[in-house]
Amino acid sequence: KSCGIDRSELQLVANRLQPEIERMQSVSHYDSDYAFVNVPFDDAALQTISALIEQKKALQPKVIVVVGIGGSNLGTQAVQEALLGKLYNLQQPEAEIYYADTVDSDYIYDIILRVEQALERQEVVLVNIISKSGTTTETVANSELFLTILNNAYGDVYKNYVVVTTDKNSALW
Repeated sequence: KSCGIDRSELQLVANRLQPEIERMQSVSHYDSDYAFVNVPFDDAALQTISALIEQKKALQPKVIVVVGIGGSNLGTQAVQEALLGKLYNLQQPEAEIYYADTVDSDYIYDIILRVEQALERQEVVLVNIISKSGTTTETVANSELFLTILNNAYGDVYKNYVVVTTDKNSALW
């Protein structure tokens, strides 16, 4: 038994899932709901993403703000918490990570204060806006706030401190 489930039961489920798994893996374009299955094997995309990561790491950000709501934000937060723990920001990390995932003005204001304090100390702030459609009201509102702060701090080059994660041809594209 594995996790209280008999191996023969697991094999039955695996056998039933196999055709669907094969169908998902046969998708070779990103217009399908199943495209995510192939992302780890897309060498061109991985190279592009790795280059962007290195470019942003070279800026040595001290504060990272992830702007998104729902799945756009929760996936990132879940991975961070799984790898680094829930209290990551209290462990004196190289870069603190905050999630602007609400329209709660008190919570967003607290993040804004942290960003402004970092900028006053001449620390680098990076903003990652995540939205599949690019039109989610909460994400658009919070993005405007943080983009204005970055524009005021960095001027015309503020875009160097922004990463946008979205679908091709979305409003953010």
